[in-house]
Amino acid sequence: MRLFLVSLSVLFIAGVVGYLIIRGQGQISEPAEPIALPSGLWVSTAVLLVSGWTIHRANRQARSNETGSLKLYLGATFVLSVLFVGIQAPSLVALLGIHRAALAEHSFNLYGISFALIGIHAAHVLGGMLPLGWLFARVWRGGVGRHLQPSIHLCAIYWHFLDVVWVALFALLLFTL
Repeated sequence: MRLFLVSLSVLFIAGVVGYLIIRGQGQISEPAEPIALPSGLWVSTAVLLVSGWTIHRANRQARSNETGSLKLYLGATFVLSVLFVGIQAPSLVALLGIHRAALAEHSFNLYGISFALIGIHAAHVLGGMLPLGWLFARVWRGGVGRHLQPSIHLCAIYWHFLDVVWVALFALLLFTL
């Protein structure tokens, strides 16, 4: 898991550095007014942060063999992850529309690399939902048991990584658009 997260960190850091280099070269015209991010991105960020808290609670419940609470927190994390994707997708479509309008009116380029970074993050969220859903189904059917505790712990670590990456990407968009 450490090697996986280090490699993903390198991917995202390289993407952010590339974005900042392109942005810093000054070859891209700036819009007359700052671009307002769709409000759904704020909401989806809050949802993702709450899901980070629920997966943290699930991990703690797994270590103490609290099956009832574990079911609740794992289920909440999965539902929140679905909600995050459900809010994020139309928000990104709206952001793409803003980009197209700005490009048509002002020759402003929102930098395709920002969409690539967000898309890569989205793919990793969807990928993280698979083991999360599998763990929830396993816990729902038969309790936690010692054999699932490491899986829940690793899932929590990965989910926290996704939280950090999204907050960093969102901050990057806020401060550079």
